[in-house]
Amino acid sequence: SISLAMRTSAIQSGPDAVKEAIEKQKNEKKSDLKIIYREIGNKGIEDLGPYLSNIESKITLSFTQISLEGSKILSETISSNLKELDLSGNEIKDDGVEVLSKKLQETNIHKLSLARNAISSKGAEYLAKTIHGHQYLTTLDLGSNNFGPNGAKKLSDAIKENKIITTLILGDNNFGVEGAEYISQALQNNKTITSINLIKNDFGHMGAKFIADAIKNNSTIRSIYLGKNSFTEDGAKKISEALKENQSITSIFLAWNGFGSKGANHLSKALQIKNSSITTIDLTYNNFRAEGAKCLAEALEHNKSIRSIDLRYNLFGDEGLKHLSVAFDKNTTIQRIYLGSNNFSPKGTEDFLKVISNKKLIEEVDVGKNNLTDKEGQKILEIVKNSSKIVKFVIAGNKISKNLEDEIRSYVRQNKEKYDNEIQKQQLIEDDKEVILKKEKDDIIQSSTSPINTSSLIELDEQCIPPGYYKDSLLRNIYLKEIKRSGSQPLEHVSVVLFGENNSGKTGLFEHLQKQNINTTTTEQKCIHFRSKLVQRFVTDANYFSENSNNNQQQESKTKQESGTNTLDKLKLSVWDFIGVATFVESQVMFIGEFNLVLYFCDISNYFESKEKVENEISNWLRKLWNQVYQSKIVVLLTHFDKLISNNNNLNSNSNNIEDDIVKNIKTFIENEFKNYGLKRETIIDMIEQSPKYIEQEKEKEK
Repeated sequence: SISLAMRTSAIQSGPDAVKEAIEKQKNEKKSDLKIIYREIGNKGIEDLGPYLSNIESKITLSFTQISLEGSKILSETISSNLKELDLSGNEIKDDGVEVLSKKLQETNIHKLSLARNAISSKGAEYLAKTIHGHQYLTTLDLGSNNFGPNGAKKLSDAIKENKIITTLILGDNNFGVEGAEYISQALQNNKTITSINLIKNDFGHMGAKFIADAIKNNSTIRSIYLGKNSFTEDGAKKISEALKENQSITSIFLAWNGFGSKGANHLSKALQIKNSSITTIDLTYNNFRAEGAKCLAEALEHNKSIRSIDLRYNLFGDEGLKHLSVAFDKNTTIQRIYLGSNNFSPKGTEDFLKVISNKKLIEEVDVGKNNLTDKEGQKILEIVKNSSKIVKFVIAGNKISKNLEDEIRSYVRQNKEKYDNEIQKQQLIEDDKEVILKKEKDDIIQSSTSPINTSSLIELDEQCIPPGYYKDSLLRNIYLKEIKRSGSQPLEHVSVVLFGENNSGKTGLFEHLQKQNINTTTTEQKCIHFRSKLVQRFVTDANYFSENSNNNQQQESKTKQESGTNTLDKLKLSVWDFIGVATFVESQVMFIGEFNLVLYFCDISNYFESKEKVENEISNWLRKLWNQVYQSKIVVLLTHFDKLISNNNNLNSNSNNIEDDIVKNIKTFIENEFKNYGLKRETIIDMIEQSPKYIEQEKEKEK
């Protein structure tokens, strides 16, 4: 309704919008431009042209009747440093895309929307060229065009090769079954996309097979939108089987797919898998009815991951609600429940409201359009009065009197305001922490009276490197580089995170460090720690240690007696192990910025047999890390030189030169791969960790 009001009131004000925007640019030199639902047309773009080149943040010209001529002007005037461009809802079409795509390939743009522009498969070909090798584009919205299967093929070829995009919207593009196969192949090869929107593409149950293959074989997607694809029961079975094998998807949207009760049964089995990663699931408009509710209830009784479930418009009736109420009562994780428009009777909701009143975690509830009366309204009023956590309770469309509705909404609004204030207060605390943390990372200067001096750090370094690992390399990088950067002052606290594929060497080192009384924690343990914090999203390692210090006190004392030194219980060295890509993607938003140092382990034992594979792995990992890790130093550890030599007997006599050559080649590869990524040459060089031979040479240089 707001959009319609904006559109209606603004139809005659296109020139005024342009005039206002120009005045702002003249007087304020605004870094962004936003004009929505105003018919400025190509003439308006022409008038704005001289000012567009100064805008480097964001340009939004949505639903403004821009066509080919306007596209030409934009391609000639927008800055190469522009970060975001939203041209959704216009008439750009294929010819306009051809003009724009040439310009976009030369820009540093991060976010681009060309949704609703009547672009066909021909335009998809131009867009594919933009996508293929773009070094900055992370978010791309091409929804509601008309690409069809041919457009899907052209785009999928580019998606396979792209190593930057994380969010991709391709919904409502008439892909069909054939398009589903192309998109599936792309997603099975792509390792960077974390969110994909494929709603309303007419995949059907046959297309569901290809989408299921993508779900099985992709480990980076966290959110996937598959609503309105007419999957039916057969499609539900294929998607469910795939979800049993996937451990990375946290949010899945399957509304309007006609699953029916049999489809609910298939989904139920998938959601009962012990290691399910799904936290948010949308199953609205699937005609589950009471039998489907019974199946889903069985899953919710056992599921330990789901936080939000949307089951509106499924015709459960009282019988279905009875099954769900029993499940919700036993479930310990759900915080948001949406059950609007399910044909419940006043009597049928009694048990459900009792369950809600006893749940302390519940934040949002929807029971709208369910025939509830003032009697149920009074119970809801008591619930929202007694639970300050409930920030949303939808009751519209029932038979509750207006005065009672207003009173319920008033209490919910108060809860929401308290919650928002708490979040705002917490954010200020976090902002302060971030400033402090940045300062610590910039200087890391401790008191000169600290008992930990450089020599003791080097001794600890010797103790912690196990046989077979690069002696002095890991902790030497941690200590000596940081000490040098901090003015030769000793470090008191270093936090390290390990990344790498299976068998790259990180697990062996991680396990060894555990035995050395180093604070070591797996990703799973740290995730659990964060989930216990309702509001505070970031907890520093120092806080984590103080909270857990009692658990380690006895072990520390024992190690101190055995070693005869007090170094270990003075130095706070933490090592975090991210187990695989999936956990990294799921957990990065929580605490990835908390580390002093990021170590990436790369197994090069098959370098001669699969050089391209090794280089692709390095490229994929570094792109992921650079996109998420801002302040931390990244060190690349090349591991398993010994295996490389033993696998190639003819190299034994010249192994030192081989090591040097490989290091040199990988350095060169990274420099070439990321030369347009905004990184300085010396930064890249500093990220490479060399072989033992090189370490010895560096020691001699330092002496």
